[in-house]
Amino acid sequence: MSHITFNVAAKCDKAGRSQNQDNYWVCPDLENIGDNSNVGNDHDIELSPKGALLVVADGMGGMKSGEKASEFVIEGIKKIFANIPDDILGNDNAIISFIKEAIIESDGIIKAYAKDHRESEGMGSTIVLVWLLGEKAYCGWCGDSRIYCYNPQNTLVRLSHDHSYVQSLVDDGKISEEEAFDHPDGNIITRSLGDSGEKANPETKIYPIHRRDIFLLCSD
Repeated sequence: MSHITFNVAAKCDKAGRSQNQDNYWVCPDLENIGDNSNVGNDHDIELSPKGALLVVADGMGGMKSGEKASEFVIEGIKKIFANIPDDILGNDNAIISFIKEAIIESDGIIKAYAKDHRESEGMGSTIVLVWLLGEKAYCGWCGDSRIYCYNPQNTLVRLSHDHSYVQSLVDDGKISEEEAFDHPDGNIITRSLGDSGEKANPETKIYPIHRRDIFLLCSD
């Protein structure tokens, strides 16, 4: 396997809103989870055997419940990724199952909190994550936050597929991508973490890493 080097940066801003309900976690080296000294300093990092993880969560719910929900998402992901079994590395199916388990763990944390705090009923969060491992990007998501990959050879590619009402209209051919951009129902999502009685149902994708790829994870 060839050596892969990368650099990473992250920013979170409330963008004019009264509250910032987004949270993120960037772990450049999953063999050393506590070290984020290489985030945002434009230093080349060599990808370790356990890889790197990028996560973005966009919370929803009033009275700071959305902020808490996105924090719980990050908490759940950290908990699971702190204990990566060596025997799943190199096994695509096992890696995807591990990602789904981590997302479902986060969903459970939100639901448990909402159950004990009635004022937070209806709290929820989206999630997108990319696990850079070997020569592949393992993607997982639930909701309408997005994962993109930019490469000068093939421009911008959206890797995630929105779990939203408007996206379903596009999928059914009822509206165009252009019409979806400013659709009045653009805030209705069909899957998320924490805000329903059903267990989270994340979607996943495996994407081969190419030289000069730039991965972008973002909320709306």
